[in-house]
Amino acid sequence: LAALPMVLLACLTMSYTFFGGLYVSILTDRLQGAASIVLVSVLAVYLCTRLRSEEFPSLSREQYGLTYAGYSSLLTQPLATVSWILLSESIWQRVWASEDDRGLRRAAWLGAGATVVVTFFFGLVGFLALWTGRADTTTNSNLLMYAFFSQTPTARLDGPFGLLALLCATLMAEGTVDSFQNGIAATLSTTLLRNQPLWVTRVMVLV
Repeated sequence: LAALPMVLLACLTMSYTFFGGLYVSILTDRLQGAASIVLVSVLAVYLCTRLRSEEFPSLSREQYGLTYAGYSSLLTQPLATVSWILLSESIWQRVWASEDDRGLRRAAWLGAGATVVVTFFFGLVGFLALWTGRADTTTNSNLLMYAFFSQTPTARLDGPFGLLALLCATLMAEGTVDSFQNGIAATLSTTLLRNQPLWVTRVMVLV
């Protein structure tokens, strides 16, 4: 049951990617991006209003200053993001599909800015969850952001804003998954299956 949401997400993205290809993937990316920005804006407003009623205890030595975990995050996050952008076929598909150089540059700057803002927001919410005590050592490190919108440190989604945070993460994950599926299809169709009909590539992506 724990894997059911991931299976449903993969099946959903695979269904429209299988029939629509790159065009539908780019179209859904636009819709998912716009919806994600709206949801992040709503969550940011809720965050600002909720912080007024929160108590902020003194930070421990592990929560502020120069720490090994901080240096590690400062290094690994940019490396992971840059490596994914430069090496992912799904990203380069967007480059090749751009209308012109001007549109490509504009989209690159907008995308980079949105990525920085959203990544910073989610990281900040996780930090605030730890600072206010809504998350503790028992909280799954992958669920720190959700703990802020929960009533318990276990990060159970027991409120509407927690569900909105989950919906936002799901939309962004969906955009990533269908992009990867298109990247796989592009790689197969131009290398191993170069002289084969398109339906063969589609079947291989399904498999």
